[in-house]
Order: sequence, then C-alpha cells, then structure tokens
Amino acid sequence: MYISFYLKLQEGDHYQIKHPEHPYYGRIVRFKQLEYAMQLPLFVFETLDRERVVASCETQFEALPHPESLRFMIDLALQTRDEAWFRELVHRLQQATQGR
Repeated sequence: MYISFYLKLQEGDHYQIKHPEHPYYGRIVRFKQLEYAMQLPLFVFETLDRERVVASCETQFEALPHPESLRFMIDLALQTRDEAWFRELVHRLQQATQGR
C-alpha cells in the first residue's frame, strides 16, 4: 500500500524535472493534473510547447518560485530594510522570470 502526501499542486504551477533518468530531465514544465494508474499517482505536466509529460510518484521534481510571491517577499524585505535578503530575492525573481 502506498501512502503519499501532496502539497498543494495547482494547475499552472511551474516545476523543473530533477530525476536524471526522466526523458525531460532539467526541463521546466507546468502542472496539469493528477491521475492514478493501479492506485499509484501519476503527475501530468505540460511543457512550455504544450507536450504532455507524465511523471510517476518516484520522479523527482522541484517547484519553481512564482514571480508574484517573490515580488511580495521583495516588498517585505524593503520594509524590513534587509539589504542582503532583498538582493537574494531580486536574483531569484530574475531567474524565475527568465525561465518562463
């Protein structure tokens, strides 16, 4: 019996495939839906070119930061006047917006 815990995976969220054996390793994909095959979850993604990508429950993938949440954090860093945190967040925002 497999017991899996899922964070809030929402349609349209961006992820990067981190599993070395997956054919889409390193590519940025959008989450579409969760499907089940023989009681095992399958994560269905879509590439930026709209290709369907299916990942098993063993596949490693990593959530990419949302530009809007990073902008909120940047505003918070400005309010607290934390310059190091501000620079780190701006760098992350630049990386996030370049990949989309």
